[in-house]
Amino acid sequence: MIVDLLVPPLNSPACIHFFCRVGWDWTFALMPYGPVWKEHRRIFHNQFNATIHEHRQIQEPAAAELLVLLLRSPGRFLEHLEQYVVF
Repeated sequence: MIVDLLVPPLNSPACIHFFCRVGWDWTFALMPYGPVWKEHRRIFHNQFNATIHEHRQIQEPAAAELLVLLLRSPGRFLEHLEQYVVF
């Protein structure tokens, strides 16, 4: 959606200049849907899908602990979140 709203049409010189100038010409998150996007998405998925299960072992216990803290003292939710979220 950001591409559709903020970036000039992809075949225009302004768009190519914009992507290269800000260094976004490589990220599939800002690409329009198409063959290049599909290839970038496939590579991203293959890389990160393999490691997602490793993160789950850390995230699930932390999420359960955070929920217990929120149930015990909901008024201190910002303090509780600061323990788990890096700002």
